[in-house]
Amino acid sequence: MPVYEFYCQKCQNDCELLVRGEETPLCPRCGSKKLKRQMSAPASHSSGSQRRSGCGADPNSCGMQSRHGGGCCGGCCHH
Repeated sequence: MPVYEFYCQKCQNDCELLVRGEETPLCPRCGSKKLKRQMSAPASHSSGSQRRSGCGADPNSCGMQSRHGGGCCGGCCHH
């Protein structure tokens, strides 16, 4: 059962949800069905305190931009 990232078009909530089969996911914050599945970065596994590739100490230097404008995508190690 895959976990997908969603954006709620009603309350602007970003969330990750486990989706089983053909079920319609609901926003955990407001209960809306108006969710848009987002493109998610592939997971990377590392040991120790290593950071994900492309991630800097400064959120504004992140190579992945937020869909809401500049700055970090929110999926990096500094969140």
